[in-house]
Amino acid sequence: MVMKSFHLLFILSLFIVSSCTVSFSGNGSNASSEEINTTGQSRISFNSNGGTTIEPITLIFDNPTGFPSNPTKQGHTFLGWYLDAETFRQPLNVNTLRFEPIAKQVMVHAKWNTWVNGVEQFNFPFFHLNVPSDFYAIDLWNYVPGSLSITNADPAYLLNNEPLTIKGRGNGSWGYEKKGYRIKLDRRISMLGQEASRHWVLGPGGHDFSLMRNHMAYSLTTSLFDGIEYTTSSQFIELFVNGTYHGVYNLFEHVRVQKGRVDIDSDFGVIDTGYLLEYDAYAEGEEGIDYFRVPGLKYPFAIKSPDSADFSLHTTESRYRQQVNFIRDYVERFTSAVLASDLTTVMELADLDSIIDMYLVHEFFKNTDTGWSSFYLYKKPGGKLFFGPAWDFDFTSGISRGDESFSGLYVGDSARYHTDFTSSEYYLTLMQNPLFVTRVQARYREVMELFPFHLERLWLVATMNQPSFQRDGQRWDWLSGVHNEQRNLKTWLTNRHQWLWNWANNVS
Repeated sequence: MVMKSFHLLFILSLFIVSSCTVSFSGNGSNASSEEINTTGQSRISFNSNGGTTIEPITLIFDNPTGFPSNPTKQGHTFLGWYLDAETFRQPLNVNTLRFEPIAKQVMVHAKWNTWVNGVEQFNFPFFHLNVPSDFYAIDLWNYVPGSLSITNADPAYLLNNEPLTIKGRGNGSWGYEKKGYRIKLDRRISMLGQEASRHWVLGPGGHDFSLMRNHMAYSLTTSLFDGIEYTTSSQFIELFVNGTYHGVYNLFEHVRVQKGRVDIDSDFGVIDTGYLLEYDAYAEGEEGIDYFRVPGLKYPFAIKSPDSADFSLHTTESRYRQQVNFIRDYVERFTSAVLASDLTTVMELADLDSIIDMYLVHEFFKNTDTGWSSFYLYKKPGGKLFFGPAWDFDFTSGISRGDESFSGLYVGDSARYHTDFTSSEYYLTLMQNPLFVTRVQARYREVMELFPFHLERLWLVATMNQPSFQRDGQRWDWLSGVHNEQRNLKTWLTNRHQWLWNWANNVS
């Protein structure tokens, strides 16, 4: 997981963001102030990177129709022209040149996807799982032994037959043919460069046929919402099970108390220790041990840490129940303050920045399950309650229950009418408080100005890796038209941002 500091991850002066298109001024193409183009013309040279030669042109910005056709390169797919040679941060959009002239002299660079021996190259790391022959008999409750190898990755990340155990994971999504899995390695390992751990999740996409919603949500949370301290990383992989291709998955960090995850002290037998909770309609076990309820909320809180499954190894049942009573009473006081619209007491008991940022993430994506499950909170030892990490966004952004439109407030308003059983009492109440709404609007204006750039950056993941996504669609033939789903998602997110931007700026 990534703990965010209070600064933007990108240097704002490198680019100008307009609507959903990333455009670049002369400075964006490394031009000095004297070279910024005011003449309406630019001399463009083309680095085809091994493709067919494209001769330099003089481009007239108010009539860019003279831009040459795309180059070709045997065994490769052309991805586009870029102002930067090494990264995909500065795509050249010819259609915007009539509005945003670039420098007088500029070199653009072709980017390519690669084919090897007539087959388009797999870009994602390969995860090779070897498990008992009856892999499809794996269930949600019982770990079975296996091993993992990683290939097609940076040499530092390769693994060879690493022992593990595996079981299924998911609630509603477990009913799909393509299922998710929880893996537990025999030792702590840094998977693809993340903090070392034994515990990882292989996410299948769930309800999301674009395979991008969780990745979008976690990446945007990491980049923009520093009020949420901990966010899982998201990395695409291609999964093989017993030598058979199994599709595109996300590697996620399992939400847990641990260094590099939710990094708090959470000790058995200590009353005011750190606690990790999940608001979860699926909570099971014994009340007062595995979960607790508070008045005013429909569902219970599952206690994730200190883990009730292990308390008998560390303390007595009586002492552990005292811990549960302590955190229950604390959450009850906080909940009472929220439902009474007592923002002063809310801020005394909880971190308001995390509450606002979690609201914005859930509202932006119109998360169906904010008041149902997978909603995490944690309390620091001797400190306040925090909202986060953000988790589970596969049932959002255009496929939300009852309201697939990009307009309107959903988590903070209309969810109660469309899907009351999954609506959040916390946010429905807080969004009736004018002071809270004002702070939410100000925060949206502060953090989302650069959203269009981030969307384009994430969209490149879909564009560059279409062969992988299409392979997944062929493996799971019910996932047809993956790229259409991805385009629809991008359009929805663009329109959603515009609606919320107008709302945050009080534009009717």
